[in-house]
Amino acid sequence: MRNRDRTRLLSALNSVSWVIGAALFAVLLALTALLNRELAAREARAIQAYLDTRVVQVQAELMDAADDHASIHRRMAARIGYGDDFDPGFWRADARTILNDFAYYDRLAVLDRDMNVLAYEGPAGVGLAPGDPFPIGPAARRRLEEQPFEEGAMALEPMPLAGRPHGLLFMTSVPAGDEPGWLAVVVELPAAIAAELEDYEFGDIALRSQMPGARFRLPADVPAAAFADGDTRPLEITLDDGQSRLRFELALRPEARAAMASGLPETVLGLGSVLALLTSVAALLAMASARQARFLAQANRSLNDEIHDRELAERELAFLLTHDTLTDLPNRAGMMQALDRAVARRAPGRSLAVLYLDLDQFKDINETLGHHVGDELLRQLPVRLGSALDPADRIGRLGGDEFLVLAERRSRERITELARALLAAFDRPFAIDEHALFVTVSIGVTTLDADQSPAELVQNADAALFRAKHLGRNQFAWFDPELVAEVQRRLTMSRAIREALDSERFTVVYQPIVDLETLEMRGVEALLRWPQDDGPGIPPREFIRVAEETGLVHRLGQYAVERALDDLQDWWRQFGSGPWLAVNISGAQFREPDFVDALAAQLQARNVPPERIHLEITEDVLIENLAQNRAVLDRLDRLGMSLVVDDFGVGYSSMAYIKNFPVSAIKIDQGFIRDLESDPDDQAITRTICDLSRMLRLDTVAEGIEHPAQLTMLRRFGCPYGQGFLFLEPSGPDVIRDVLAGRRSWVKRAEPATAS
Repeated sequence: MRNRDRTRLLSALNSVSWVIGAALFAVLLALTALLNRELAAREARAIQAYLDTRVVQVQAELMDAADDHASIHRRMAARIGYGDDFDPGFWRADARTILNDFAYYDRLAVLDRDMNVLAYEGPAGVGLAPGDPFPIGPAARRRLEEQPFEEGAMALEPMPLAGRPHGLLFMTSVPAGDEPGWLAVVVELPAAIAAELEDYEFGDIALRSQMPGARFRLPADVPAAAFADGDTRPLEITLDDGQSRLRFELALRPEARAAMASGLPETVLGLGSVLALLTSVAALLAMASARQARFLAQANRSLNDEIHDRELAERELAFLLTHDTLTDLPNRAGMMQALDRAVARRAPGRSLAVLYLDLDQFKDINETLGHHVGDELLRQLPVRLGSALDPADRIGRLGGDEFLVLAERRSRERITELARALLAAFDRPFAIDEHALFVTVSIGVTTLDADQSPAELVQNADAALFRAKHLGRNQFAWFDPELVAEVQRRLTMSRAIREALDSERFTVVYQPIVDLETLEMRGVEALLRWPQDDGPGIPPREFIRVAEETGLVHRLGQYAVERALDDLQDWWRQFGSGPWLAVNISGAQFREPDFVDALAAQLQARNVPPERIHLEITEDVLIENLAQNRAVLDRLDRLGMSLVVDDFGVGYSSMAYIKNFPVSAIKIDQGFIRDLESDPDDQAITRTICDLSRMLRLDTVAEGIEHPAQLTMLRRFGCPYGQGFLFLEPSGPDVIRDVLAGRRSWVKRAEPATAS
């Protein structure tokens, strides 16, 4: 029995062992299957994560390239100078440079707002010539019309190229001038993308365009099946207009996908044993670690590249923030930084000098020859000024035609020598295009004191520059502490002028212009006055000079003319006749580009005939810019206004230029009339002016007549008109109304001199 029992026990133990073995085998198989599925899922996620990383990298590179080319388009559009300043030859040279630098640029064209070609550069067989309509589709044209006109590149539509596939049209607005237009650029899109992405980029990825009319794959030998398995990612490039988007699809190349597949799940599933399972797990861990190391290394390289690019961008941004884009000199911010450093590191025994330079009449060059000539002049200035500077000196452009020089010298005499050398640098003309430009400069000079800040140094140099301008220009002036008070007074008066204009505290008075034979009033001269509540009024010569220096003279003159025209219209409406109106025009008003049009509009708005207006200008204004002033005077003469040369005899006094200008009358300066009855020289000069004016068929007006004896002598010289306190001091419009009505007369006061 014991043997039989032993056999049964062994049989039971064997059964249990098989069960345990089967159960263990089943557990191992189940674990193997689970491990197989998990490994397969992780491998798929790793491939997808890698593809997502590649999408971000490619998208970043293409967006950087798109931004760069959009910037190229904007800068090129800004250089076009559309309208009267557009230079086709300059633009073609610019366009050829672009075509040579970028092989995938196919053609460029400048279009007007109606999409007609103004200038073209590209393949000769396209058949585009100036005046031809540019071949742009209706949908693209409609989009341009709906899009607000602003700077920025806009991708519009595919366009066929000359023997090259998949062209894409980009349009960039050209906002300069009264008639804005477009810059059209056509590029071969596949070649552009291939040029911007390095060769290694296409080692494991493929790119497919999703834009209608521009379907292509990169590389071209990648089969379409690479995009058919659903494991693709969209890629979108947005241009700087915020609406144009280039859409693509990114996929792994089949060979790259195959290389990333490890085959480990199948191996684990096939072996199915504990030893294979453990070995596979170890291999999986090793492979995962190696793959993760590769991914981390690649991510580190990408991060380093991004950091490098960011550092370059930050350095470029810092340069742009502190440098002038036209001359590459430090701008105001850059010069203030340099001045801070120079103040902190000034060498003992040496003086730190700040020289503020301003070109004389630079505005005339821009207005007569064009801004491109002015810009080229500014670009040549650093080289010309550099010949007078030491290597350690710094020069920067503060803006417009203003420059700043920082220099250390051992004495005031050395700084004076530097200022003279800078003036001498302008003795030679600047050669620009076919022009030889003679330009002068005014310089303000100051040096650092112990308690001065960099901002105060620049302010003091600016004040000294103001003095140099008033001394006659083309010279330098040293800073004096009294200049600060002068600048402060000028700023205070400038604010007061604005407030007085806003509150209409200025008044217009009139002094009659009298026929010296009949003593009848023929005209009135309008004079602007600024009364004060707490004392005498401010003299016109003071506030008009400040208004000219601060740019307020245009508004001040417009104010005076409007009120004088209103009074003139009231006199003529009330009496059916009246005097002519003489209005003084300053040089700053005369140089305003819209001066004639604005004056004509004022006359038309009040129905005042132009022949009732006499415009008085001084001799120095008349000959300041002969060609430009002649054109303005001719326009005024064609409108019917009379032109009068004021203060004749104190300036150039050349009858030659008066003869050649459309002048109607001259006014003899009161300095020759004041001592007329007792000074033989004044008598000879006045008689000569009257005789010459009569020979040239010009009227003559004598200013400052105060005594009957002066009236008698002027009648003897044949002077037809005069004005002065003998007749009436400058008075308000009501007094002139009394004269017109016959309620006020100066005949009895003046006639005894004629009878004696």
